[in-house]
Amino acid sequence: MKKQLMAVAVTGLMSWGVAGASSFDGAYAGVSLASFSIDSEVKLTDFSQPEDNATTKSKAGSATALGLLVGYGRTFGQFYLGGEFQYRSKLGVATGKEENHPEWSNFVKVKTELGQSYALAIIPGYLVMDNLLVYGRLTYGLTEAESQWEGSDGGGDYARYSYAGALQTMGAGLGVDYAVLDQLRIRAELQSVRASGFDVLDAWDAAGNIGRKVETDKIVATGFELSLLYRF
Repeated sequence: MKKQLMAVAVTGLMSWGVAGASSFDGAYAGVSLASFSIDSEVKLTDFSQPEDNATTKSKAGSATALGLLVGYGRTFGQFYLGGEFQYRSKLGVATGKEENHPEWSNFVKVKTELGQSYALAIIPGYLVMDNLLVYGRLTYGLTEAESQWEGSDGGGDYARYSYAGALQTMGAGLGVDYAVLDQLRIRAELQSVRASGFDVLDAWDAAGNIGRKVETDKIVATGFELSLLYRF
């Protein structure tokens, strides 16, 4: 009798496990294609000549980013929780130009470029249907960055400052994930990624006094991403 009860219980658990399995459970890997637009603000501060101060905004058209990703997720009833690592080839370039500054009357040019990026994400979601998941995304990562400021007053005063390094990023997204087959899924997502700012200081005398500072801030990449995922 005990053996029969145990057999029934094991069979029931196995049946429940099969019936409760979701197309969104388990490990997965995939590729992504995104289109991002970048905004940033580049500010020059001249400590000896405040009239030279200039703030120039930069904007970009859409840029294509290719990505690779791996992750793991699990459903709990209608709710979903996953974790993911993603690599992107680049996020894009933003440029700006100012020609009417009172001191830098000839030109001010700025450029902000976000290159390769790496990010970890937490992905909570809700199963609308057995094969349709609505989810959110919170990310933390690093991205290669380069920024340039170049200015001329047309009278012989010319300056150029640049920065290259890694910036921290924080991001958020909202998307839908559709299971075409049990192991094949398609995702569509709106994303926003904000990068930390940085500055470049120019020491212009022997005492090390700072003459100018160039700050790049308010760096935001927004875009739309499509992903193709395979569940193992």
